[in-house]
Amino acid sequence: MSEVKHKTAILLVVEKGYIEHQAKLLVESIHTFYGGDKATLDVFSFSPRKNFKPDASTYEFLSQYVTHHFDENLNTEFEEFPLINGHIGASFFEQNFPEYSQIMLLDTDTVFLQDFDFLLQQAGSGLYLAPVDNKGVGSSGVADENHAFWRQLYAFLAIDEPTSKVVTTVGQDRIWPYYNAGFVCARGIPGFYTQWLTYFKTIYASNIRSVFTGKHGSKSIFLEQVALALTAQQHRESIIDLPKSINYPIPFHPRLKHRSDALALSDLVHLHYHRWFQHPGFLTHIATPEEMSTESIKWLAARLPLSPRINDPFKC
Repeated sequence: MSEVKHKTAILLVVEKGYIEHQAKLLVESIHTFYGGDKATLDVFSFSPRKNFKPDASTYEFLSQYVTHHFDENLNTEFEEFPLINGHIGASFFEQNFPEYSQIMLLDTDTVFLQDFDFLLQQAGSGLYLAPVDNKGVGSSGVADENHAFWRQLYAFLAIDEPTSKVVTTVGQDRIWPYYNAGFVCARGIPGFYTQWLTYFKTIYASNIRSVFTGKHGSKSIFLEQVALALTAQQHRESIIDLPKSINYPIPFHPRLKHRSDALALSDLVHLHYHRWFQHPGFLTHIATPEEMSTESIKWLAARLPLSPRINDPFKC
């Protein structure tokens, strides 16, 4: 008897501005590089805030290249916090489309460069995650200034504290489990995204905040990723580490490529680039001439830079 394949949904957010260009690149990369059974994979996009709808040309693109675009104003409660858009969309989706046993939520500033069907066809349930790039609001232990913040949250939500640590992908810090929200894939875990959103809302409404301060003095920075860590702890037996070739932090490639376990650009399946694809010199900064000659990088280079362009100093 042949194995029953999972029905998979890929979800992403599309809003007016630079995110439109990122979304088109991501969707095009899925269509270009996915080599599995296309009957089992659907792509859905969301524009959940009423004042940030994309342009007409983007709607036309989505009508051709995604299974369905949700234009409903789903984010009416946290309009000032766009980082929660995808989580709201994912919660809405899993509640209304239970036939999808596998839901992948992607940050729009990511792109595929190789086939990823191997990830979708794994057996059993699983929660695929990668640690954060750098420690940020994470805690390395009792001596860490952020540790009280995490202990408060675990107690507040009545969740057992972790007994193990993860290693950040760039900084190589050993910290309490804390994961990057740019690539999350939940298979056979009904209600996972709704639970994640519920934890975020509960934390956001509390006065529990890290000492870490983001841009413009925000104390709510990274709360959506913190909520992911707490939700994942409830499903810790299902967590599977993403391969290093997925959600690869490409802005740090000049630093990472000197490690003993370094990946070449030709090894990478999925990149997380943040805003750096808007920089005209980014690819030649991180890639050698030999790497620039590979088919996947040539495909990418033909589509860069994205708009609007930036000229900021590189991270490394």
